[in-house]
Amino acid sequence: MAVERPKVKFSEHGELIVTTAVLCQILDLGPEMISRHNRAGMPKVATGWWNIREVLVWLGMSKDKDGTKSAAQRKLEAEADYKEARAKREKRLSEVLDGQYIDVADVQREWTGRVLELKSSLGLLAKAVSKEFPDADTRVIVERTVNECVNTYLESYSREGKYTKTEIDHKRKIKRIQKLNLL
Repeated sequence: MAVERPKVKFSEHGELIVTTAVLCQILDLGPEMISRHNRAGMPKVATGWWNIREVLVWLGMSKDKDGTKSAAQRKLEAEADYKEARAKREKRLSEVLDGQYIDVADVQREWTGRVLELKSSLGLLAKAVSKEFPDADTRVIVERTVNECVNTYLESYSREGKYTKTEIDHKRKIKRIQKLNLL
């Protein structure tokens, strides 16, 4: 009479080790699928023996001892995140092509024009206000005071920054145009 081999045993760390037949029953898979998973990298203790915890972690059905996800789970999530980011990028590109976004140069040009209109209007403010005063000396004082106030406000709003044209920006633009002409 042949001695029946055990189908389940415990490792020295107390983890459950099962045979391929038992693993097939637990996962409700055929031996062919277990073999495919094995070729794909599913962890195996020895020929025909599987650590059930490691297999479940690898398949993404459980978390690792320290609560981390398996490599297969992390890979799936990374691929899903990548596809999602790519879809967002494609949607944004589509929206740009459909004209839903305004070019930065157009916005800068329009705002520059509006600021120049405001500046010229504020420059005429002193004359408009001083006309209301009948006395010539008072008109001069009011005009000078309003001009100083307007100039102070305009000076406080003018600054060096991201949207302020500088000599360096001009040089970069020239280099970019030269590159395009060479291509």
